[in-house]
Amino acid sequence: MSKTFEDYLSEHQADMISIALEYIDNRADEVFAYAASEKGTSSFNAFYKINGQIVRKEEINSAVKPGDAKYDDSTERRSAMLDIGLDNIDAIEERCLEFGVETPTEMRLHYDVRSGKFRAELRYDHVFSDAPDLLPGNIFDAWFSNELKEGSGLDPA
Repeated sequence: MSKTFEDYLSEHQADMISIALEYIDNRADEVFAYAASEKGTSSFNAFYKINGQIVRKEEINSAVKPGDAKYDDSTERRSAMLDIGLDNIDAIEERCLEFGVETPTEMRLHYDVRSGKFRAELRYDHVFSDAPDLLPGNIFDAWFSNELKEGSGLDPA
């Protein structure tokens, strides 16, 4: 039985979550991964819920409980995680061309480690490329800020 486009998409989304989990040694309550690609600009990023705190990838050690081991949040490790996320975006774009389907411009992935529940929100419209003062990082920052306020996973919209 041959794989469908959805099979490949799911594999790459799972790999994005997997690499984000590996970055924090599988020690998180929840993982949030953001992938965007429009008009030649791609972006990947992640943030986490650790010990009840929502933290950016560079702030993970601020959520470590006293006595627990610190994370290796070195620049090299962080860059490797982001590069693998970008590689997955490229692979998704290639599969979209191969299968003749529209390429998602944005993916917001949320994985609840304890329950194993995974949700993905995909968009296909231009999210940032038509706005001269908007970058993928701005959208990621807004999602992070919203999660800090709401704590509800993916945006309902």
